[in-house]
Amino acid sequence: YVDEIVEYDKRGEHKSILSTIRFAFKLREKHFDCIICLHPTNRVHAVAFFSGIPFRIGYKKKNAFFLTHSIEDKKMEGKKHESEYNFDLLSFLALSVPENIIPFFPVSDADDQDIKDVLDDLQMNGPFAAMFCGASCPSKLWPVKHFAELSRKIYNTYGISVVLVGGKDDSSRAREIMGEFDFPIFDLTGKLSLKMLGAFFKRCKFLVSNDSGPAHIAAALGVPVISIFGRKDAGLSPERWRPLGTRSWFLHKDVGCGECLAHNCVNGFRCLEEISADEVFDLIKLRDLL
Repeated sequence: YVDEIVEYDKRGEHKSILSTIRFAFKLREKHFDCIICLHPTNRVHAVAFFSGIPFRIGYKKKNAFFLTHSIEDKKMEGKKHESEYNFDLLSFLALSVPENIIPFFPVSDADDQDIKDVLDDLQMNGPFAAMFCGASCPSKLWPVKHFAELSRKIYNTYGISVVLVGGKDDSSRAREIMGEFDFPIFDLTGKLSLKMLGAFFKRCKFLVSNDSGPAHIAAALGVPVISIFGRKDAGLSPERWRPLGTRSWFLHKDVGCGECLAHNCVNGFRCLEEISADEVFDLIKLRDLL
């Protein structure tokens, strides 16, 4: 459903001003009619302008004079979901916010066959649960020991295997979790493409995940999701970033921090530390996911 991805590498190939302008002129050759800048930065707005795209939509910040249409950026108020904020930009295209925003993730027959082959190789025959233990920021990382304890509870109580998923960067955390067990726990971190990940989620009973992309993929497929949230500020909260869908739940604790410093936390990420494995396990039982 995406026709093309054009990568802009601001830390590498396009780091300099001159290379950024060259990038913009390469975009000009594609004759785009409209650009929607979901994430406002000076560079993105400048690229939009120099690429000659006639209809440029974004937020009134970061050199917004490069845009033709803009609105105030109120995302950090966290009063509604990120998807709703993004739909606000589409009002310039006469597109209104749907009554119910339902995410979508396509999975093909080929994707299903690929993941079947992977699971057959693992000799995965019975039911299993999935866990995503990684994230892009330390302020989103539920402690490894809690993932390990939850995996133990799920297996000891119900005999259901746990499969760890994620990218290559998550493999070290997965190994830490696996190192605590003498029962079957499977590691697929770094081994699945995004399409295969979607096909994998369709086969699992539920996903327990940090606040990160895989939680939204699973939710889009109607898979039960429990996501773990830290961080106190409204703009970083579950109200704005939770997975959508009727089968998605989250756990979030306010531990009394005056100001959330996110990845610069000086309190040892207590908001995450104090969400126990027992609490997640109780929510799994409450929602009858096992």
